[in-house]
Amino acid sequence: MPKPASRTGSPLARLLSPTMSVKTVRKVSASLVWMFIFTAMPWGEGYVPTENEMEKFRKMQEEHKNERKKILQDALKLFEEKNINARTILKEGHPSHTIVETARDEGFDMIIIGSRGLSGFKKVFLGSVSGAVVQEAKDCIVTVVK
Repeated sequence: MPKPASRTGSPLARLLSPTMSVKTVRKVSASLVWMFIFTAMPWGEGYVPTENEMEKFRKMQEEHKNERKKILQDALKLFEEKNINARTILKEGHPSHTIVETARDEGFDMIIIGSRGLSGFKKVFLGSVSGAVVQEAKDCIVTVVK
Protein backbone atom coordinates (compact mmCIF):
# COMPACT_ATOMS: atom_id res chain seq x y z
CA MET A 1 0.00 0.00 0.00
CA PRO A 2 1.42 3.45 -0.89
CA LYS A 3 2.51 5.79 1.87
CA PRO A 4 0.03 8.46 3.03
CA ALA A 5 0.36 11.94 1.64
CA SER A 6 2.90 14.34 2.99
CA ARG A 7 3.59 17.97 2.34
CA THR A 8 6.38 17.03 -0.03
CA GLY A 9 4.12 16.59 -3.04
CA SER A 10 2.80 13.04 -2.69
CA PRO A 11 -0.91 12.44 -3.48
CA LEU A 12 -3.53 14.37 -1.57
CA ALA A 13 -4.62 12.56 1.60
CA ARG A 14 -8.11 12.94 2.91
CA LEU A 15 -9.33 12.43 6.42
CA LEU A 16 -12.98 11.46 6.27
CA SER A 17 -15.74 11.30 8.81
CA PRO A 18 -17.42 7.89 9.02
CA THR A 19 -20.76 9.58 8.30
CA MET A 20 -19.73 10.34 4.72
CA SER A 21 -21.56 8.45 2.00
CA VAL A 22 -20.03 5.79 -0.21
CA LYS A 23 -21.06 7.94 -3.18
CA THR A 24 -18.78 10.73 -1.91
CA VAL A 25 -15.94 8.29 -1.28
CA ARG A 26 -16.14 6.94 -4.84
CA LYS A 27 -15.41 10.43 -6.17
CA VAL A 28 -12.08 10.59 -4.34
CA SER A 29 -9.17 10.18 -6.72
CA ALA A 30 -6.36 10.51 -4.19
CA SER A 31 -4.96 8.75 -1.16
CA LEU A 32 -7.64 8.40 1.50
CA VAL A 33 -7.67 7.90 5.28
CA TRP A 34 -10.91 6.89 7.02
CA MET A 35 -10.84 7.62 10.75
CA PHE A 36 -12.86 6.92 13.90
CA ILE A 37 -12.20 8.71 17.20
CA PHE A 38 -13.62 7.47 20.48
CA THR A 39 -13.73 9.47 23.72
CA ALA A 40 -11.32 8.55 26.47
CA MET A 41 -13.45 9.43 29.52
CA PRO A 42 -17.04 10.72 29.62
CA TRP A 43 -16.70 12.37 33.02
CA GLY A 44 -15.90 16.00 33.63
CA GLU A 45 -12.74 17.25 35.22
CA GLY A 46 -12.59 16.60 38.95
CA TYR A 47 -15.18 13.79 38.98
CA VAL A 48 -13.89 10.50 40.35
CA PRO A 49 -15.98 7.59 39.03
CA THR A 50 -16.70 4.56 41.17
CA GLU A 51 -15.05 1.25 40.32
CA ASN A 52 -18.44 -0.01 39.09
CA GLU A 53 -18.80 3.00 36.76
CA MET A 54 -15.27 2.47 35.46
CA GLU A 55 -15.91 -1.21 34.77
CA LYS A 56 -19.15 -0.43 32.89
CA PHE A 57 -17.37 2.25 30.89
CA ARG A 58 -14.46 -0.07 30.01
CA LYS A 59 -16.89 -2.73 28.75
CA MET A 60 -18.90 -0.20 26.76
CA GLN A 61 -15.73 1.33 25.32
CA GLU A 62 -14.40 -2.09 24.27
CA GLU A 63 -17.71 -2.91 22.54
CA HIS A 64 -17.67 0.43 20.71
CA LYS A 65 -14.04 -0.02 19.75
CA ASN A 66 -14.78 -3.46 18.27
CA GLU A 67 -17.81 -2.09 16.37
CA ARG A 68 -15.64 0.72 14.95
CA LYS A 69 -12.91 -1.72 13.95
CA LYS A 70 -15.48 -3.77 12.03
CA ILE A 71 -16.82 -0.67 10.26
CA LEU A 72 -13.28 0.36 9.32
CA GLN A 73 -12.48 -3.14 8.04
CA ASP A 74 -15.65 -3.10 5.91
CA ALA A 75 -14.78 0.37 4.59
CA LEU A 76 -11.28 -0.78 3.67
CA LYS A 77 -12.75 -3.73 1.74
CA LEU A 78 -15.03 -1.35 -0.14
CA PHE A 79 -12.12 0.92 -1.00
CA GLU A 80 -10.05 -2.01 -2.22
CA GLU A 81 -12.94 -3.23 -4.41
CA LYS A 82 -13.15 0.24 -5.96
CA ASN A 83 -9.36 0.50 -6.36
CA ILE A 84 -9.21 3.45 -3.97
CA ASN A 85 -5.86 3.88 -2.23
CA ALA A 86 -6.94 3.92 1.43
CA ARG A 87 -6.05 3.06 4.99
CA THR A 88 -7.91 3.37 8.29
CA ILE A 89 -7.14 4.82 11.72
CA LEU A 90 -8.85 4.19 15.07
CA LYS A 91 -7.80 6.55 17.86
CA GLU A 92 -8.84 7.48 21.35
CA GLY A 93 -9.17 11.13 22.35
CA HIS A 94 -11.17 14.29 22.02
CA PRO A 95 -12.67 14.12 18.49
CA SER A 96 -11.85 17.55 17.06
CA HIS A 97 -8.40 17.79 18.67
CA THR A 98 -7.48 14.26 17.62
CA ILE A 99 -8.62 14.78 14.03
CA VAL A 100 -6.66 18.03 13.68
CA GLU A 101 -3.59 16.61 15.45
CA THR A 102 -3.57 13.51 13.24
CA ALA A 103 -3.98 15.58 10.09
CA ARG A 104 -1.09 17.81 11.15
CA ASP A 105 1.18 14.98 12.28
CA GLU A 106 0.62 12.99 9.09
CA GLY A 107 0.82 16.01 6.78
CA PHE A 108 -2.67 15.74 5.30
CA ASP A 109 -3.60 18.42 2.79
CA MET A 110 -7.33 18.21 3.41
CA ILE A 111 -9.85 17.09 6.02
CA ILE A 112 -13.32 16.14 4.81
CA ILE A 113 -15.73 15.76 7.72
CA GLY A 114 -19.44 15.09 7.98
CA SER A 115 -21.86 17.30 9.85
CA ARG A 116 -24.76 15.81 11.76
CA GLY A 117 -26.61 19.12 11.58
CA LEU A 118 -27.30 19.62 15.28
CA SER A 119 -29.02 22.86 16.17
CA GLY A 120 -30.17 24.87 19.16
CA PHE A 121 -29.49 23.45 22.60
CA LYS A 122 -28.04 20.19 21.28
CA LYS A 123 -25.32 22.10 19.46
CA VAL A 124 -24.61 24.30 22.50
CA PHE A 125 -24.35 21.36 24.91
CA LEU A 126 -22.84 18.73 22.64
CA GLY A 127 -20.62 21.06 20.67
CA SER A 128 -19.82 20.74 17.02
CA VAL A 129 -16.89 18.55 16.08
CA SER A 130 -16.95 19.77 12.50
CA GLY A 131 -17.08 23.40 13.65
CA ALA A 132 -14.18 22.89 16.04
CA VAL A 133 -12.13 21.16 13.30
CA VAL A 134 -12.75 24.13 10.99
CA GLN A 135 -11.54 26.50 13.72
CA GLU A 136 -8.53 24.43 14.85
CA ALA A 137 -7.08 23.19 11.54
CA LYS A 138 -4.49 25.72 10.43
CA ASP A 139 -2.33 23.65 8.08
CA CYS A 140 -4.90 22.19 5.72
CA ILE A 141 -8.21 22.74 3.97
CA VAL A 142 -11.36 21.58 5.81
CA THR A 143 -14.50 20.63 3.88
CA VAL A 144 -17.70 19.98 5.85
CA VAL A 145 -20.24 17.72 4.14
CA LYS A 146 -23.89 17.56 5.23
